[in-house]
Amino acid sequence: MLSVEEEGMLAYKTPKRRYCAIVLIVLGFLVFFGIGILAGFFIGRGAAKGCEDGDKNGGCKPPPKGHTQEQLEEFHRKAVGMISTEELRKNLKHFTKVPHFPGDTENFELAKDMAKKWKEYGIDVIWKNYTIMLSRPKDMKAGEAALYNGSTLMHRSERQEAFLVPSENNSNVVPPFNAYAPSGSARGKLVYANYGRDEDFEELKKRGINCTGKIVIMRYGKVGRSTKPKRAHKEGAIGVILYMDPEDYAKQGVDMVYPDYNWLPNSAVQRGNIKSTPIRGDPQTPGYPSVKGMYRLPKEEAKKLLPQIPVHPIS
Repeated sequence: MLSVEEEGMLAYKTPKRRYCAIVLIVLGFLVFFGIGILAGFFIGRGAAKGCEDGDKNGGCKPPPKGHTQEQLEEFHRKAVGMISTEELRKNLKHFTKVPHFPGDTENFELAKDMAKKWKEYGIDVIWKNYTIMLSRPKDMKAGEAALYNGSTLMHRSERQEAFLVPSENNSNVVPPFNAYAPSGSARGKLVYANYGRDEDFEELKKRGINCTGKIVIMRYGKVGRSTKPKRAHKEGAIGVILYMDPEDYAKQGVDMVYPDYNWLPNSAVQRGNIKSTPIRGDPQTPGYPSVKGMYRLPKEEAKKLLPQIPVHPIS
């Protein structure tokens, strides 16, 4: 249910962010994507080996053309049964045990590790350099959101999540921020806009609630992250706060969360970029590969294609 405007004032401040051109290795930038590929490779490799062994006694052969649903399901069960859960767990832990922000040394080291593994599996590896414009908190200082009732501070967001597992305590963890949000601060009344969908803003209008000059708070989900601040800005908002609702991210209850369960704890903050441009690609080379020699838009012109109001994620 949508709420009416809050009477309290909300002060919102983000750290200055520097947009910088960083030479990135594609494999490093796509570490998590690579993990998915590795998982797929394990399936294919295991299934192929199983089929070779099974061929001797007419076992695991791909269903022939015109196969039945039962044949397909049986082949799928055998392929899934060949996945090494322990190998997947080991790889996932290795690739996520240290922070690896795009362009950092840690990210490059992981890229080299992944290339080495792929070569061991017989996969060809090609390295390419891309120079792209990234967004990150200046000096890794976190922004914050604070709720006031008049001059009385009611709540201030945490600048860093709690470390629930001792081994995860690392000073290089990137503070909560949304990439490509501009530097700046905003102060104004707070408006709750549910998931930030078109129908949510239409509901606000029906209730006579105007977002102009306000800070809009929305929960993640239903529509893409980048859509939310873009839609709020269209309605006249001067700032955006994003958060994860336990209804969506702790569906078994707030006590059944990480590290004992899969759901997110109440201290978790979702990061991610909010770039929403009509043409995909690097902001300075929209629609084209960001390689050496490619024409680039001036940074100030490229920034006009990015979000124009401060955006900050909270727990």
